[in-house]
Amino acid sequence: MDFLNRRAEMTKYLLLYQVCYAIPSHRQLLHGDPVTVMQTFEISPYDIQVSSDVKYAMDVFRALNYNLNYEMFARLWDIGDNNSRNIMQWVLPRVRRRILKILVKAYYTFPKDKLERILFVGYAETDTGNSSEIMKEFGINIEEVANGRVTLKVVRKR
Repeated sequence: MDFLNRRAEMTKYLLLYQVCYAIPSHRQLLHGDPVTVMQTFEISPYDIQVSSDVKYAMDVFRALNYNLNYEMFARLWDIGDNNSRNIMQWVLPRVRRRILKILVKAYYTFPKDKLERILFVGYAETDTGNSSEIMKEFGINIEEVANGRVTLKVVRKR
């Protein structure tokens, strides 16, 4: 039984690596090659496939699949162990870009604290924890805060 648990854990890390670290096969994707992920899953024995570790990795894949299920990804981030988060942090820049793309289309301004939480500022090992540097990467000047809100886009005068 102990061998099965270790094998399931290693399969989880392999799947997370293929999902989060591997280069996406198409620029619109947030995750690695879906064919490779599914092949790895399908060649695993049934006992491994139904383990909670492998289900977790496949849930991360589902959260990143299609456009992005932010709520599911954030929940998985919260419940993940340190090793899982270390692998998942590699997909954070792509997740942040997708979230900002959606927010910029929907809002002119957004609460600074909520924006930092949504973009996982300070959560990843690669982050300096400095939210202004992360926001500047996406063209948002977080120093310009009015009433606790950050301007996401400027209204053009006609």
